[in-house]
Amino acid sequence: MTQADISDVTLDAIRTRNNELRTNLLRTPCSMLSSQHISERLNGSEVFLKLECFQHTGTFKARGALSVALQIPDANRFNGITAASAGNHAIAAGWAAKTLGLSAKVVMQSSANPYRIARTKAQGAEVVIKEPGAPTFAEAERLVREENRTFIHPFEGLHTSLGTAGVGLEMMEDIPHLDAVVVACGGGGLISGVSAAVKLSNPDCKVYGVEPKGAD
Repeated sequence: MTQADISDVTLDAIRTRNNELRTNLLRTPCSMLSSQHISERLNGSEVFLKLECFQHTGTFKARGALSVALQIPDANRFNGITAASAGNHAIAAGWAAKTLGLSAKVVMQSSANPYRIARTKAQGAEVVIKEPGAPTFAEAERLVREENRTFIHPFEGLHTSLGTAGVGLEMMEDIPHLDAVVVACGGGGLISGVSAAVKLSNPDCKVYGVEPKGAD
């Protein structure tokens, strides 16, 4: 994302994009965690969970994929989309394409869970299997170059962040008194949107990114 793109991530832009996506996305619930053990460890602090597991495709990835797909110019829609993923993003990209009536040819890593491959195909996407890493992205780039498909990146870009920002916006609307938000952080697509929405709504609310040790 360029510096110019970052300046476009305003609270108004986040709200506008969230309203545009609302027709096809679910507003997932925020639920208080009821656990005496955790409450004791956190000195009685309240903990809320943003249940994106109830979103279409089962993850937040649907938000970014649909946000990007909606920006495809009419002249390019006939050529469809492609994506590169080991799982959740592939499912989301296939779902976004199906929702908008576009074709999808998704490149998945050979190490992908067979269940996720099946879920992607169930969305109507054609799946191409390649070795993990560079070969997966190289094949997606070939599909962009030779078939004029639009590439939906798994985490990079302005429209991805504006889509995932809906997670943070909904949290701040539902629980405006939050002191801190903890966000899983991989490529940065989720935390970029969530942190923008949270900080623009309440600058005093802290945002922490977390990754699994040994698998960042």
